[in-house]
Amino acid sequence: MASNTPNLNLLKKDPVTDGNDTFNIRTMLNENWDKIDAAVGEVREELKDIEIPNASLNKAGIVQLSNETSGSRENVAATEKAVSQAFQAGNERKAEVVAALVALGVSASTSETWAQLIPKMASIIRATGNAAAADLLAGKTASNASGPFSGTMPDRGAATITPSGTGAVTIPDGAYKGAKVAQVSVPAAKVLNDTTIAGVKGTIPNRSEDNFHMPGLNYTSWAGDRAFIQPLQGFYNGASWVTAPAPDLLAQNIRAGKNILGIPGTLIPLLTDPETLNITGPFSTLAVTESEVVLRGSSDIYWYDKNGTRQYVLGWAQMQPRYPRAYYSDNDIYYAELSGVWVSLSVNKSGTILKSLIHPTSGLGFSVPNSIRFGAADASNYYLVSNTTLIILDKNFTIKRFVENGFGIYNDAVTGFNRSASLGAAGKVKNNKIYIQKSGDGSEVPGLYIFDLATMKGKAVNVDLAFLMY
Repeated sequence: MASNTPNLNLLKKDPVTDGNDTFNIRTMLNENWDKIDAAVGEVREELKDIEIPNASLNKAGIVQLSNETSGSRENVAATEKAVSQAFQAGNERKAEVVAALVALGVSASTSETWAQLIPKMASIIRATGNAAAADLLAGKTASNASGPFSGTMPDRGAATITPSGTGAVTIPDGAYKGAKVAQVSVPAAKVLNDTTIAGVKGTIPNRSEDNFHMPGLNYTSWAGDRAFIQPLQGFYNGASWVTAPAPDLLAQNIRAGKNILGIPGTLIPLLTDPETLNITGPFSTLAVTESEVVLRGSSDIYWYDKNGTRQYVLGWAQMQPRYPRAYYSDNDIYYAELSGVWVSLSVNKSGTILKSLIHPTSGLGFSVPNSIRFGAADASNYYLVSNTTLIILDKNFTIKRFVENGFGIYNDAVTGFNRSASLGAAGKVKNNKIYIQKSGDGSEVPGLYIFDLATMKGKAVNVDLAFLMY
């Protein structure tokens, strides 16, 4: 049997009793829909003036759902997802707390409730400080704000530090107890008196500061070997000197050709004693050089070194009838003679004639005097001198130039110089001037003739010497 709903009066059919009835669209569908629509319209009108507030902690209302698990809002509701995430996070934090408690030596488990874990956390004394493992002795343990740790500092104990004289000593890191620095033995007698080392003041005098030329304490020498000067005890910096008085250490006191302590000698012995030189009869000087003295005796020519030792003898018989007048080099004797025939020649120390030339006695442009003398020689020329004439020859004995009656070396106004005086044979050419010795003979005065080759003028000078030194 058909019936109606209690609220909207909608028509309902009983499938058992009305199952064979024809389905009526108007009564079964359209009229029911109209009733529903009308009822909805009435509800809307009634709800239009009703306001539902937002929910709060003390009032029901509309609330927004949220998946956040870390927010702080109080006007939203957690979803199932948010609740699940919060629960998971809570379990993770619990696991972390349990792990921290266990690390600190406190027994704990994740199966315990927070109510059980919180008292255990409260019982832990929190460590503070900034000590690190390197600050704690090895074998010891401690805690800091980061937790417990073991020390790594070496225990050096009562170590002894040995200082160095060549640089700083690095002291190893570690803990020392009763350590000490080894005593340094400083010998004061080996340290300068203005220096203190390890508390010890030196006693060595600084002689270089006291006196740049410090007088020696004593001195001696080994003849022919070396000299010794004993310095005063003290320090010398290598730039100062130790001295000994030597007022006679002069160049003029040292033989020429010798050198004593850096001073070359200039002393040339006056070898004028015939007995000392073993020369018989009258003699004269042919030449004095840096290494030897050449003398002419009555029958021979003698070479002596600067120590007075005779080195060579050349007999007259080897050179007769030529009469030697001058000596030039270490190897040759150069001389000239007028004995009926004017001859120029050179002879070595063995008496061998190296070169000779017979000069004509006429057609020369000047009168050949009867007392021509060889005066001097240099690397290019020979210079022959007589009373009134200077003749210049080259090394081939060819006449290059002559000066007659203008030589000017004799001057009657010079005491002891006269035309009959003989010329010595020792001569030298230097700085374009000829220097020729005049021997003293009886009442005559020894002298020196100087002829200027530039002006071709000469002069005579009285010299109180046995022979010319140069």
